[in-house]
Amino acid sequence: AIQVGCHVFCEKPLADTPEGIDELEVLAAKKQSKVMVGLCFRYHEGLAKAKSYLDAGRVGRLVSLRAMVGEHLPDVRPDYRTLFSARTSGAFDLIHEVDLAVWYAGAPVRRVLAISGNYSGIGIQAPDLAEILIEFENRCLASVHLDFFQRPRRRQTELICTDGVILVEFARWDHCTVSVYEAGSKRWFHEEFATDRDDMFRAEDREFLLAVAEDHPVRCTVAEGRKSVEVVAAAQKQ
Repeated sequence: AIQVGCHVFCEKPLADTPEGIDELEVLAAKKQSKVMVGLCFRYHEGLAKAKSYLDAGRVGRLVSLRAMVGEHLPDVRPDYRTLFSARTSGAFDLIHEVDLAVWYAGAPVRRVLAISGNYSGIGIQAPDLAEILIEFENRCLASVHLDFFQRPRRRQTELICTDGVILVEFARWDHCTVSVYEAGSKRWFHEEFATDRDDMFRAEDREFLLAVAEDHPVRCTVAEGRKSVEVVAAAQKQ
């Protein structure tokens, strides 16, 4: 599509390996094609709210972050044994948490350490559990937990900063809690609100369509999509 000059919205992950991404980026620039990667969690209301608080310096500099997601794959997808990911990427398919780590850290990755494997016995060939450590060049360290066996389903992102903590929790798609601890006031502030899963999809689709119609830049570029692919590729080699 890019070869003939089309604009492209690409589902995440951008690729299963980093190979070929450089050529894709060069081709898109040559053809003046807008290529946007569907990193939809960057458009989730709670996660975006946390990013705005972080960028505003509300809790100081980000030093460490922990992103965790766990769900019971047999409940989510009763046909899970037939999935391609059940034989290949497994829990690494939950790449959103890796993308959140690189998005919040906002710096190049220095190194990746990981352990992954099949531990729960749910009956897939691919890893059902992955623990990933990501060190960034701005003195930030991320810990990412991905699993396909946990019950109940949980999803938490914790940003541990020099002057406080931001915690985002949404086990369900229709509800989110954002909690902020400010060291200055020594108080927790909690926000609970209803969410709609489709809102983040609408937001990213709107950005892409406006970028095409009005020649605006997109935020989730090929370069942004590459980051999580590189981290996962490095983790899978260990």
